[in-house]
Amino acid sequence: MIWIKIWKKLKYGEYPHFLASRIPLQTSQQHNWSARDKTNERKNKMKLITKTLAGIASLLLLAQGLNADTVSYYSVTDFVQNSPLSFALNQFNTSLGTLTGVQVSVYSSAISGSFTVTNNTSSSSDITAVNSLLSVAEASNTTGYNSYSRGAVVPKTSTITAAYTSPDWYPSYTLSAHQAQVFSIVTSPAQPFSLGGTVVNIDSSFFDAYKGTGNVAFNITDTQQITTTGTSYTVDSGSSGATTQMKVTYTYTAVPEPTTVGLLLGAGGLGIVAAVRRRRAKA
Repeated sequence: MIWIKIWKKLKYGEYPHFLASRIPLQTSQQHNWSARDKTNERKNKMKLITKTLAGIASLLLLAQGLNADTVSYYSVTDFVQNSPLSFALNQFNTSLGTLTGVQVSVYSSAISGSFTVTNNTSSSSDITAVNSLLSVAEASNTTGYNSYSRGAVVPKTSTITAAYTSPDWYPSYTLSAHQAQVFSIVTSPAQPFSLGGTVVNIDSSFFDAYKGTGNVAFNITDTQQITTTGTSYTVDSGSSGATTQMKVTYTYTAVPEPTTVGLLLGAGGLGIVAAVRRRRAKA
């Protein structure tokens, strides 16, 4: 309105003539300022939208972090003896989310049963050691559970030294000539392997072996190790072994629920609208 009044005054000679030459300049500057303001406003809006979208992305990542979860699977519980027995653990179903960690363990393993030692010589012989050896090896060298030597799997082992038996062989038990003696493994209290409950964290380079809808297999054996002073003896351990179970735990980042994503995007949109309105109100 002020410019209209000025032009009217110029028209009727109320201002000196030299002022008229300045007015177009001022008007031009005013137009330039207006265009510049609009440009700045657009830039500010873009910055606001960019920051808001970055905030939404951060919220989505936070939501994923909050949805981090674990799932565990157990093998069947079976009786392990001298011959390798296969234990299967479920793979991770990638529809649950992104796999971030794998832990494999022998969940439990304790010896039981009985074995027979026969002295095959014509003189007496002493039993001087009764041990039990548990051996665990992946069925293929692609799971990262075992270590490897020249491409071969190195089993993880655990030994129960000086196992309790009935009759008690410790510190030695004498077998007469050609005697066969049955030893029962004491189960109360239980005699677990130290490998039981030991967790192995799988390196991420092996995660692909744990993804899918099938299973990952491991072979386990339990061998009774008997030491005697005799030159000839036999051990029948067909009735002894270790009751064993394996476990795998998967850590993963869950896929955000569609409703969660919708709420975050909606909140972000409302935030943009509110911020723009505040800027306009200040202007």
